[in-house]
Amino acid sequence: MEGCCMSIADETVLALWGGAIAAYVGRGVRKIPTADETALFAFTPDHFDQLLPLVKEALSAADAVTLDGVAREHAQATVMARLREALPGLDETGVDALAWRWGYITYGG
Repeated sequence: MEGCCMSIADETVLALWGGAIAAYVGRGVRKIPTADETALFAFTPDHFDQLLPLVKEALSAADAVTLDGVAREHAQATVMARLREALPGLDETGVDALAWRWGYITYGG
């Protein structure tokens, strides 16, 4: 997980990264997480080609988070902390979207 997406040099792409993740997974729009490239393209057509691989890398980093020994009631905060560590530069919109998706996948909703 460590070091994911550290090579984001373009400030515009970095600023769009969290929103791109939220659009791709459907946070705030869908009841269940998705993998929607069309939504990502609609969010940022000019940076789609740069952001799609970064979004997928972030999803892989989130999928690698495990919570051995963490009680379910503390899971959200712990996941968000681990995502912040694994994905430096990712804003709270992106962290929230990944944690929401993680929780749905891990706990079934």
